[in-house]
Amino acid sequence: MRGITIKKSLSVIIFIVLTILFVFILPDGFIYGYVSNNIAIGGDGEVAMDNYESVVLLIKLGVSAVIAIVLMTIAKRIMRKA
Repeated sequence: MRGITIKKSLSVIIFIVLTILFVFILPDGFIYGYVSNNIAIGGDGEVAMDNYESVVLLIKLGVSAVIAIVLMTIAKRIMRKA
C-alpha cells in the first residue's frame, strides 16, 4: 500500500502557503468594484455588509487558488526540464 509521498505533501503545503500569500497581496479595490457593479447583494444593513465582505473574500480566495495552481504547474514543468 502506497502512502502519501513527501513530494505530494510538500506540494500541498506550498499550495496552501501560496494561496494565503496571494489573498493578502491581491488588491481589494478591483474586486470591491467588480462586486459592487456586477453582483447583487441582498440583506439589510449589517447583514448585507457581511454578505458583501464574504463574497469579496471568496472571490479573492478563488483567484488566489488559481494563481497558486498556475505557478505550481509552471514550476513543475520547469523542474522536469532541468
